[in-house]
Amino acid sequence: MKRPLNKNPLSDFIDFLKTSPKTPPDALREDLFAFVKEELHPNSVKVFFKILVVHLFSGAVTLSFCPQLGWSPYSQSMGIMEYFMAFGSVGCALACGSVFLGMSMAVAAFLLKREEVRVVQEHKLGNISILAAISYGALMLVGGESELLYSVFWVIGGIAGGYLSLTFLPLLKTRLRHI
Repeated sequence: MKRPLNKNPLSDFIDFLKTSPKTPPDALREDLFAFVKEELHPNSVKVFFKILVVHLFSGAVTLSFCPQLGWSPYSQSMGIMEYFMAFGSVGCALACGSVFLGMSMAVAAFLLKREEVRVVQEHKLGNISILAAISYGALMLVGGESELLYSVFWVIGGIAGGYLSLTFLPLLKTRLRHI
């Protein structure tokens, strides 16, 4: 039977201090610790798959305004690639790769939990390099065309854009929270 609460919070606190401590059951305690550990230290493989899913969706959106390796499922126009070509083939490759992976990592930086972003940042270069390789391979499989030099600079641009997004955008997200 529950005891009625006092109207005085200090009296309630003193009553609480007088009670004997109770230890929770071991199973409950272990479940709680496992949950807290998973929340504070998420599995890096699970987090990678989350950014892969984010990349699939944001990459699809990016393709609507910036064809990659000459390919877009939405239109035959050059999109913003037309403006990037003003910097030459190498400049275009750097810019296109940067936009493609940079946008994905920007979206991931805002969608993932703080702890997941931390895990991504711990393996930042590896995660982005793997995403760049997967992206390049997938784009080539669906009809992208590229010369070796353009491909190399596209991958370098993708890694740089993703790296910069994951470096600076979580800081912006933190600052926006404090406004």
